[in-house]
Amino acid sequence: MHLRLRLPWMSRSDRRRWGAARTLGDLCGLTALWLTGHIRSVPGTVPNYGPDEETAAITPALVALCHAGVLTTWSQPGLSETVGGAPWDQRAVLEGFVRPGVVDRLVDAATAAGLIVIVQPPAGGPPLGARVDVTLYDGDPYTMVGHQLDRDLLRGEWSVVSDAAYAELATAVQLTLISPEFGPGGNRLWPILLTAVGVDPATVGMHAEPVGSSR
Repeated sequence: MHLRLRLPWMSRSDRRRWGAARTLGDLCGLTALWLTGHIRSVPGTVPNYGPDEETAAITPALVALCHAGVLTTWSQPGLSETVGGAPWDQRAVLEGFVRPGVVDRLVDAATAAGLIVIVQPPAGGPPLGARVDVTLYDGDPYTMVGHQLDRDLLRGEWSVVSDAAYAELATAVQLTLISPEFGPGGNRLWPILLTAVGVDPATVGMHAEPVGSSR
């Protein structure tokens, strides 16, 4: 039997790939490769670990959004289950950096569908105070989203990328889109967002309520 050692740092090959990225589109493409297991590490997470198991249900949507110009940095599917004998409920969520032309389409579609929309200005701009509970454990808030990454935190999380790629991150809109419903019904978020960026949800196997339970 061979044991695979998980190193506490990003491999040299992955560092080279991220360091070679120059644009937001480059970062989106590498994130899609990480989501599908073709590279082992992504900035801002524990090195040499892939997405959480629950992400499998929404991976096709995340990959398609990456290819459409959305740098997905945190997400989760809507689900309801029992953890440790207590109820665990999640809202479907997508957070990321988005180029200007795509932001308008996503925000318009999300607003029309009654989703919760938080648009934070680029790093360094005045942050909005809005934060939203997206996970409840036994009825109590467990996870909140919607905060702005300032320049120091952004540089720390993305320290392996080039100055050119960092500059694009620092000037990109930080977008959070949230289903108002807890549980699987909130997974209507994914077809809405895919349609907004010109992707037919059926072509990536996404439906209103994906089975299963992201980064």
